[in-house]
Amino acid sequence: KQPDYKGIELKAKRQVSKFRTVTRSTLFAQVADWDISLLKSSAQILDAYGYHRNGAYRLYCSVSSIKPNSQGLRLTVDENDDLLHEIYQKDNQKQDVVSWRIENLRKRLLSKHNETFWVGATCKKVKGVEHFHYTNILHTKKPSASIFHSLLSQGIITVDHLIKKQNGAVREKGPLFKIKPSDLELL
Repeated sequence: KQPDYKGIELKAKRQVSKFRTVTRSTLFAQVADWDISLLKSSAQILDAYGYHRNGAYRLYCSVSSIKPNSQGLRLTVDENDDLLHEIYQKDNQKQDVVSWRIENLRKRLLSKHNETFWVGATCKKVKGVEHFHYTNILHTKKPSASIFHSLLSQGIITVDHLIKKQNGAVREKGPLFKIKPSDLELL
């Protein structure tokens, strides 16, 4: 949960070209505030919205405030109570799933990314061994946590679930709060 090196977070990404990354960048992982959530665990989320694929029961999906995903999950921001809700919205049904206190998410952002180096590398294989060429670096400090809720509302920051049940055990690698590298400057 803490930054990687002497209070500095290091984030490295593969790039398809010198200036363009393929995927969104992970800001941090943060489970829901179970005490204010309808569902009380990742296992319950998986049971309610998961699917079978490649020999496992899983829920691997991105959730945004823009529109429901294929599982019917969507984010909503309650500015009055300073809460982020994940809801199920499909076929005229609407149901709460889990919630986060946005103040806790702001604190998490500030503790993880008080100072960050975002490093980009191009990759190629030479005789079966992957080689990296570091091509760029972005140095950021003191993100604007006060606009975190707004970036969630606009769908600029999203949440990824990576929940899997295999051999009876449920594992959660997130939820991951993510942003496109091109939108980092907004923070």
